[in-house]
Amino acid sequence: MSHNPKTIAIIPARIGSDEVYAKVLVDIGGKPVIQHAYERAKESGVFDEILIAADHERITESAEGFGAKTYLTKMQHICGTDRCAEAAREVFPGAKIVVNVQADEPFINPRMLPVVIEPLINEDSWQMVTLCCRCVDEKAKEFIFNPKVVKSEKTSRALYFSRSVIPFPRSDREIRYFQHIGVYAYRMEDLQRFAEYGPSELELAEELEQLRALEMEMRVKAVETDLDYPRISIDTQEDIEKARALFNSETT
Repeated sequence: MSHNPKTIAIIPARIGSDEVYAKVLVDIGGKPVIQHAYERAKESGVFDEILIAADHERITESAEGFGAKTYLTKMQHICGTDRCAEAAREVFPGAKIVVNVQADEPFINPRMLPVVIEPLINEDSWQMVTLCCRCVDEKAKEFIFNPKVVKSEKTSRALYFSRSVIPFPRSDREIRYFQHIGVYAYRMEDLQRFAEYGPSELELAEELEQLRALEMEMRVKAVETDLDYPRISIDTQEDIEKARALFNSETT
């Protein structure tokens, strides 16, 4: 490991989940889900170091098997960003920028990762950066009304995130909707401040960690991207089947 990495990616992972136990180890095309996320982070070419931070040896052993660097965290973290904060503090305390890459996103576009870092490099005012994409296709309603799909509302900065429909359509006028993409970039000091603050009321209500940042009044930039994104994260057995079908279609 380099001693003074400037920009690192941490992929937080936990063994438990609401519907599929050890979902990050589920096989998609001959590889565990977390390996796909790791390889896409590596493909981006923007990180000095990539670390998988997990709460169970099954995950760290799997990750070490495909060559990843790992760190075994405490079990009790309420969200992935808290897990990232522990791992960054213990393994890379000199890092400048830390990016939380979701372990259950096997199809994250590697070109999105430089995009989420840029505002922290070019502007001093932002304390956290995340991504969103506009729901404009024929399947938009499927995403807008699905509570498992997180929506965002923004100007240049993030205004709110919710599992509910935001904004709520009270008329027939055309409304723009954004789907949140769960990747987060922080400067090290802001990441540690986030973790020290602890779970917030809105965060617990919606089970969305990014709401903690808003309640802390952090300046959160939501960058809209039009980069291609399959929008499949692994939460349910149905998601697994969709991911396998998509992977097979891309490789045949």
